[in-house]
Amino acid sequence: MDLPVSGPPLITDHSEIYVSRATGETIRVRCRCAVGHDHTFAEWMDAAPEQELHWAQARLRDRLRGR
Repeated sequence: MDLPVSGPPLITDHSEIYVSRATGETIRVRCRCAVGHDHTFAEWMDAAPEQELHWAQARLRDRLRGR
């Protein structure tokens, strides 16, 4: 029986996506936020309160581990 897992999502490599105003080309910037999938800046901002909590938890874990 699988038990539900709670807590912050896994932080995985993905991209924050921008579009060049000059060329219209997609610009992908490596990102490791808790959104966990490719997103735009606006999508990241929509998730900001949740992101701040996850980053604070991650920083606290690192400090407790002496990093």
